Amino acid sequence: MVIYSVLLNIVSATDLYADITGILEAYVSFKTNRTEKQTTRQYEKSLNPFWCEEFPAVVEDGEEIIFHIKNGKSLKKSVGIASYVFSPMKIGEIKREKIPIKDVGTLTIKITCQNIEQPTNN
Repeated sequence: MVIYSVLLNIVSATDLYADITGILEAYVSFKTNRTEKQTTRQYEKSLNPFWCEEFPAVVEDGEEIIFHIKNGKSLKKSVGIASYVFSPMKIGEIKREKIPIKDVGTLTIKITCQNIEQPTNN
């Protein structure tokens, strides 16, 4: 199994919806098989939040990364879920992806490959 060290940038989301209060303070959390849960800051009062926050992560080839988009000021915290299946990259390669958020909007991420660990044959 090939393992990648990457910088995962949660760039932005578009076309989100507010709850009945009309207020959305969106944030995103995610984790990988080899990285603990990581969370962006809350972006206040916007249906099109822009975080541009970068997180180090370790991912496996073919791993599905689940992004939870949430509202910090709502009784019903979940706004939506987006998923991305990680595909092979080269060191230094950058991918920018627009991922549909289930039932609402789009999440934009940027992934930069920093290192690759190849399996060893023992």
